[in-house]
Amino acid sequence: MLTNRYLQAGTLYLQDISDPFQIFIPIIYSKGAYVLHMLRGVLGDSLFFNCLANYANSPQLRYDHATTDDFKSICESSSGQDLGFFFEQWIYDEYYPVYEYAYEQQDSLVTVTIRQMQYQNGWREVFEMPVQLQFFFDIGSDSIITVWNDSLFQQYQFNFSYNIIDLSLDPDHWILRTAQLIDSLDPPSNGNIAQEFELYQNYPNPFNNQTKIKYFLSEDMEIEMSLYSLLGEKITTISTGMQTAGPHSLILNLSDLASGVYLYKLQAGSQIATRKMILMK
Repeated sequence: MLTNRYLQAGTLYLQDISDPFQIFIPIIYSKGAYVLHMLRGVLGDSLFFNCLANYANSPQLRYDHATTDDFKSICESSSGQDLGFFFEQWIYDEYYPVYEYAYEQQDSLVTVTIRQMQYQNGWREVFEMPVQLQFFFDIGSDSIITVWNDSLFQQYQFNFSYNIIDLSLDPDHWILRTAQLIDSLDPPSNGNIAQEFELYQNYPNPFNNQTKIKYFLSEDMEIEMSLYSLLGEKITTISTGMQTAGPHSLILNLSDLASGVYLYKLQAGSQIATRKMILMK
């Protein structure tokens, strides 16, 4: 799968269906293939191939058109799992996680630390994924343990009878990512890594009428949050006024608007950030 790594911007969701040739672009083939690979990693072989068989043989979809939501619905019903987190991250959002990781052993106790760094590029703050850790022991053996990673900074502890000589994160490349092993990772002193102005991706996205928007202010400042069409036409002011430094969130209800792609823009002093959201009814 390494040949299909798509480490660029853009989403797999085809927003403009007026031109069918829009599907013949690198992201559809390269990232699309990797997303299926990741879905297989999340579900496991048995559930994954059962999902594909049910999708291909669905009486409602066979010999007809199918949407991304159709595929998601069949995968969820076939697996019995809520896959909203997966499709929101990998189909509708952009980019990939950037991991830094480290380990420390004291006697039999091993502490593994994982930190996600992609938010520094203005990307999604956190990718929630199962992550495999491969431990290599001084006796020549190894062991793979899967952990659930859903925070900017996260630590895991294990007990082993042997000394660890190396650690590999996601050794079989089940995740579209970059990863770097470093000597040590210290916890953030105040429990919050993001200390700069930041506008995060709304969640859920796509959404039906209501979604949540989070942002971070580095200092007390006057803000204005506004909603725009893709053509740049201002639709409404979502929020305005003086706000304190730190994290903020708001619930946005767009029940009066038609389905489509919209932009939300946050201006705080001289700082401006814009992101896309997808309303689907």
